[in-house]
Amino acid sequence: MRWTLLLACPLIAIPLMLLSSGCGPQGAPSRGCRVAVPPSLLNLFEESDLDGRQSMSFAALRPYRRARDLEVLLFSSRSTAFDAVVLPGRYLPGLRPWLGTFPGGAPAGVRADVAESVGGVRPYALPLTIDFGVMVIRQDLWSTYSLPSPSSLAGLRDAMMTVKSRVPGMLEPIASDLPMDELFWDLSWSFEGEAAADLYTFPKVHVLDFLREFGVGRPGHPSNGTEEILEKGGWAVVFTSLHRAASMCRRDRRLALCPLPARSGRAQVLYNGWCLARPEDGDGAGGALRTLEAEPFQEHLARSGFIGARPAKEPPPAEVDFALRRTEIHGAPDLGPGGDEVVLEALQDATETGMSAEEALRRAAARLEQIGRSR
Repeated sequence: MRWTLLLACPLIAIPLMLLSSGCGPQGAPSRGCRVAVPPSLLNLFEESDLDGRQSMSFAALRPYRRARDLEVLLFSSRSTAFDAVVLPGRYLPGLRPWLGTFPGGAPAGVRADVAESVGGVRPYALPLTIDFGVMVIRQDLWSTYSLPSPSSLAGLRDAMMTVKSRVPGMLEPIASDLPMDELFWDLSWSFEGEAAADLYTFPKVHVLDFLREFGVGRPGHPSNGTEEILEKGGWAVVFTSLHRAASMCRRDRRLALCPLPARSGRAQVLYNGWCLARPEDGDGAGGALRTLEAEPFQEHLARSGFIGARPAKEPPPAEVDFALRRTEIHGAPDLGPGGDEVVLEALQDATETGMSAEEALRRAAARLEQIGRSR
């Protein structure tokens, strides 16, 4: 199993010993509701002014580059270090066997598709923010060159072929800072018109061919710093998250936020907002944790630039609202133990080694079928 290897790794073993012993940050309450958060969000949570805040403490989960493995170990080992963990929505299926549910039915005030993504009337996570894949385009290029609409994959491809041939220095006009498998599911589902977990289908082969054609996911293809490169004119399109896209467009009016290309006009995407999850045998801290989904904290999130899971007092910017209305959100597919790695390896086979998209997905589908039979 994966966690047996991780325990032998010093970078993982030391944090796990600290977490398992229940050690928190210096000066934190000895008991109360303890929540692990990504390091980048620690200040956001610590600066919040909530009812019952004195009974809650927050600690950064480190090393965060191995957060997914740490979260698996925390939940699967029934660690008492934390009462809950803040994590991306796309991680929930892999942790589902060890997650406890929250009482009170579906999260109040949350979009129906987001609520369904975390379990519906028996939620196994509390959605704190809404986030998913979108596009940011250089609308000045669209105006200058009268490019086809990027609302469909065919239109986006035609636009990028024009950019490659007519804009100097832009041989690979598309970049992405989304995880490769998240982008693959988002584009495939939007092309298919439904969130189907079947891997070897014509739409998914077509999408992987599209990613191969424009070098997305290839070694050396930028996945960091895309915002700066886009603003300097190095790219025509960036696939990114709604949260990052809104930040980009606020600073540079040449940029436009668009839903992902979709055959039906309504993108079908994977939910990847920040969620709060707790262990299956949690000690009843659900009431305290519910304060994080209440209005005061949701307004705090909105003031900090996030799109809260519940409607804020102030409506979102028009381009964000447009993306929200033209997008349907789904939970990540449950592919079984190691299934995510199988998909990612298939995408890497196609984008890095030269294997055809059809062969890579056909082989991966066969491996997923074996995983399904062994469950």
